[in-house]
Amino acid sequence: AAQAQPFWRIEERIQAEERQAQQAQHAQQAQQSQAEQQPQQQAHGPPPEIFTDINKLLQLKVTDKLNSLLPELVKEKHFDPLPEVAQRDNLHVSSLEGLSAARVKKFGLTSVGLTLSAAGFSGPAKLAVHTEVPKLHGHVSRTGALGLPQDYQLTIGGAQVTLALAADVEVKHGGAHIVRVQVPKSDLQLGNIDVEGDGPRFEQRKLNEEMQKAKGAVQRKVGEKLGELVHATLSKMLPMPLHLDVSSSGDGHDPDDDDDDHSDSD
Repeated sequence: AAQAQPFWRIEERIQAEERQAQQAQHAQQAQQSQAEQQPQQQAHGPPPEIFTDINKLLQLKVTDKLNSLLPELVKEKHFDPLPEVAQRDNLHVSSLEGLSAARVKKFGLTSVGLTLSAAGFSGPAKLAVHTEVPKLHGHVSRTGALGLPQDYQLTIGGAQVTLALAADVEVKHGGAHIVRVQVPKSDLQLGNIDVEGDGPRFEQRKLNEEMQKAKGAVQRKVGEKLGELVHATLSKMLPMPLHLDVSSSGDGHDPDDDDDDHSDSD
């Protein structure tokens, strides 16, 4: 049979349980207080007028660097010419040349939001990159009515692509820096498409009509490769300063302006 505990033992156990309950209650209250204070410690994105100044600096400091690195990446990835572009029924588009001439025309920040957490200030940002390719040349082949191969030259009057970039921003030494980027979306528009060759004129008209149907596949391929190029180029430049001062001193001084952009060093 279990031996009855003395009254003073029971009282000690009750007091210990009460202390544990009080400690748990205090810990819960502390967590609630911290959660209530957290929204007050959030730093929202800069007001719209500041985006103009930030984007002027980004355009000045980043665009030239992007354009100097793009041709190197095109060569490194063997994107000029693109060996395979599109295949549609009796139509094969290949050997597309011209991506080496791609140039970034506009680069800017469209939104940024920073939140203070235990790890410091960080948050998402969105960037837009507008890139142009002056002209593209390629090769179109098909099988003729007699089973003989037919070859044509393809000319595309340029391409314009707008890339929507998703980025992660962290704050270091009082300045906001882009530390990661990805390209979830691209919007590409091709110029006029023209196919020329030595075949009969009616065959050439028919082939141009078929190329218009294949235009979507060509756009997707070129947009995919341009997005890959811009992503790879930007990744070489990270971390990238946003020239947005978020220091507690609030003196508006951007420490990144004291010296050259360190991302320019390879």
